[in-house]
Amino acid sequence: MKMRIGYILILASSLLYATSAECSEWKYLNSSSWNKHFFYVYEEPFDMTNIKIVRQKTVYNEITMQRVKEAHGYRYRDFSESIHIFAIDCIEKRFQLKAIFYYDSKGNLIESMRYKDTFYWASIKARAPLYLLYRKACSVNDEKTP
Repeated sequence: MKMRIGYILILASSLLYATSAECSEWKYLNSSSWNKHFFYVYEEPFDMTNIKIVRQKTVYNEITMQRVKEAHGYRYRDFSESIHIFAIDCIEKRFQLKAIFYYDSKGNLIESMRYKDTFYWASIKARAPLYLLYRKACSVNDEKTP
């Protein structure tokens, strides 16, 4: 029960303070030809659970931003980045998407979506997009990837 309360408090504070790119705590994760990815692991005050709350920020390039603007319309005219909040279970190697925040180039929130605990847990497979985030958040240094 204590683990569940600790997990809920950590998740609540993470969702309340989803900051934009201006946050200096972001660490570089990787880049693709389309986007740059950063991450921040919310440090738990007590190590009561194997679940890490992780924020992943994606800074989009011009082509991706243009596609999003065309798909979502006027509200996204100055779209610049998104932050996804994940709960990552380090032992079971799975994740839950908890929230998504979309920001403009000035760091103003455009839209947010929050998901309740009923959102399903999905497994993290090697070579999947979230695998690198899992490795960073859970301090996994496996050189041999199946």
